[in-house]
Amino acid sequence: MSNNKNISVEIALPHKALEAIDANKVVIPVQNGDSVTILDERAPTVFMLGAGLLQILNDNNKLIDQYFISSGICNYAEQKCTIAISNYADANITEEEAKKALEAAKVADEKDFYEAILSSIKLDKVNQYK
Repeated sequence: MSNNKNISVEIALPHKALEAIDANKVVIPVQNGDSVTILDERAPTVFMLGAGLLQILNDNNKLIDQYFISSGICNYAEQKCTIAISNYADANITEEEAKKALEAAKVADEKDFYEAILSSIKLDKVNQYK
């Protein structure tokens, strides 16, 4: 039995709320390329987010949800994790879907975002064979 308390997680885009969920851990991609795990006992903190995988986990480290995000900010205080992101894609996006989104992208940031997703998908394929 876990002693972890729930963290209220809210994820939002500039124009709409994306998700509100309770979790035990949140793994966020920070700007320098590393990931940080948010647990309930963490001191209040603000993080600048970079491109990468945002993961929401339960107390058994089972994945509840995950997204590729482009950038954003994460504020954690008093068991509330508020994450504002500029763009996202479902973590189950296929290589074909990412290629189509890259072709449709109109601004450099959006193109960079989908190129990073394609790189991640290709890396996952390589790692499957190791």
